[in-house]
Amino acid sequence: MDAKEVAKVENALKRGAVVVVELYEPHEMAAVRVGKHHLAYGNYWDFHPGCAGLGAWGDYDRPWSLAQLLSRRAEELTGQTAEVRTIKRKRPFPL
Repeated sequence: MDAKEVAKVENALKRGAVVVVELYEPHEMAAVRVGKHHLAYGNYWDFHPGCAGLGAWGDYDRPWSLAQLLSRRAEELTGQTAEVRTIKRKRPFPL
């Protein structure tokens, strides 16, 4: 993710965007987004800076740890953590 994209995500966090973690547990798949910005998608173990290319906010090893880092970043930017919502999907992600 380039600096311009990082700035867009951080601006969304400043405006109070919600961090959403979508899980499809049977396949251990997840997606993470901040507002309308889709950041990462894949198997749980794909969520690390080297695979997702999202090292701007620190080290993480699962979708929920990325969401936690984003929430903490919102706190650094605004003084309040971002709301994190977890959605358990009933159907697999579309291919």
